[in-house]
Amino acid sequence: MRQKTIKAYRIDLAQFYTFMLKYPDFTSKTAINEYISTLHKKYQPKTVKSKIATIRVFFTTYCVKR
Repeated sequence: MRQKTIKAYRIDLAQFYTFMLKYPDFTSKTAINEYISTLHKKYQPKTVKSKIATIRVFFTTYCVKR
């Protein structure tokens, strides 16, 4: 994986983390939907799609119970 990609993932997850600090349950659909809504207000669609993909990988890799 390229360093640039890793840096982008790190930034995406840090932004998600910072936003979610105000929610006790960061896995709440309401909280996640509010975050995505905020992304749409700040970024272009391609950027939003990339940030959502990063979060999706994080949840499916580290948060889903197996």
